[in-house]
Amino acid sequence: MKPAFRPSKRLGQNFLTDRNISRKIAALALEGAPPGSRILEIGPGEGALTKEMLEMGADVTAVEVDYRLADALPGRLPKPVEIIRADALDIDWPVFLPERNIRRIAANLPYSISTEIMFGLIESARSWERASLMLQLEVAQRLAAKPGTKDYGSLSVAVQLQSSVRLAFKVPPTVFRPVPKVYSAVVELRSRTDAVGPEAARDRSRVIRGAFAYRRKTIANSLERGLELDGEAVRDILDAAGLDPRSRAESHPPEAFIRLYEAWRSSPHRTATAGPESHPRTSEESD
Repeated sequence: MKPAFRPSKRLGQNFLTDRNISRKIAALALEGAPPGSRILEIGPGEGALTKEMLEMGADVTAVEVDYRLADALPGRLPKPVEIIRADALDIDWPVFLPERNIRRIAANLPYSISTEIMFGLIESARSWERASLMLQLEVAQRLAAKPGTKDYGSLSVAVQLQSSVRLAFKVPPTVFRPVPKVYSAVVELRSRTDAVGPEAARDRSRVIRGAFAYRRKTIANSLERGLELDGEAVRDILDAAGLDPRSRAESHPPEAFIRLYEAWRSSPHRTATAGPESHPRTSEESD
């Protein structure tokens, strides 16, 4: 038995220790995949999930930011894997996934960066067909939330426009080391056939996050501040999208934000396309 690693608080590490849960996630991630399919694992940690996927016949590409774990991983596994020592937040997924012919994704995502990783992955939704992700239960519920509910926000809309979302099963804190204070859940995402490409997804997410930037404000006020537009420009965009400027973003279904994005894209008032680092940080993410 290999010695246990001390989890890094800075990296938000919680290692999965229950093999039944590892097997369930591996089976979900590889369901219907032919033998030898390549799957991406983000944050393999001590290799609990990696080992199960290898034993089920998958080829694994693992992205690990912790050099200790990356260096030790080969000795903990029954066969070789491709190990990428990198921060998942720095990877250009729309380029990375097609280069390696990866169509499946599995991950136990650190709570602190799961939202930003999700926004990155949905930009590449045309490149993958299924993602099986373990997240904090609260984040998982946001992914699947319906309009008008407290959990519904920018992440809900951005993810649901690019994929179907299913809460597969809940995971108790006791199956991790160290034991977190919250429940987790495994979510299955399946890429939609009408998913847009990375540039459009990035711009659309920017508009969505602008609409939700100030949840206690009307959608008009939120867009003014979130996208740094003047009131006249916002009214023109909302009018073109058929949305009431007095309404709130959380009252609208995901499809309404397609109209909002198209209206923004066609507007002479819109600002230049921005990179991911300029996305407005929404109040729902900082509460």
